[in-house]
This record gives sequence, structure tokens and C-alpha cells, in this order.
Amino acid sequence: MRLCSSAFALTCVLAIPALAQGPRQQLTPEQTKALIEKRESIEKQLEHIAIIDRKVMVPMKDGVRMAADIYRPKDTSRKYPHHL
Repeated sequence: MRLCSSAFALTCVLAIPALAQGPRQQLTPEQTKALIEKRESIEKQLEHIAIIDRKVMVPMKDGVRMAADIYRPKDTSRKYPHHL
């Protein structure tokens, strides 16, 4: 449960600034392709250092379930900081 709470908090910290930016411009096909390639590159880097649980359904207080990605370090030999 603690890990689930940490992952949810991290997801919120990352998602809220993106939502606050407002409407986006329409991207050209070249920009879209570059953005997809950048995301795939970042995902590959993350997969080397973290175990990723995707689309984990997290229950909220009001009964709604929200999908979240949980990132856990592969290196368990030491403790890592986390957010609640």
C-alpha cells in the first residue's frame, strides 16, 4: 500500500504541471514523430533502471479507480527516497 501511495503521489507531481499548461498547439507530423522517438528513448532508459507496473488501478476516496504507472528501482541493495 505504501508503494502504491508513493507511485500515486509521484504521478500527481508529474501530471499536474502538464495539465496546468492549458491548450496545446497542433503539432506537425515531423514534430509528432520526433516527440514519439524522444518518449521511446526515455522509456528504454527507464526500463534499464526501474521495474515498471503499468495501468495499475488505484482506488480513490470517492470510489473512482484511477490508472497509474508505478516505477520501482531494480537495485534493491539500498533505500531510495519516496514521496507520499
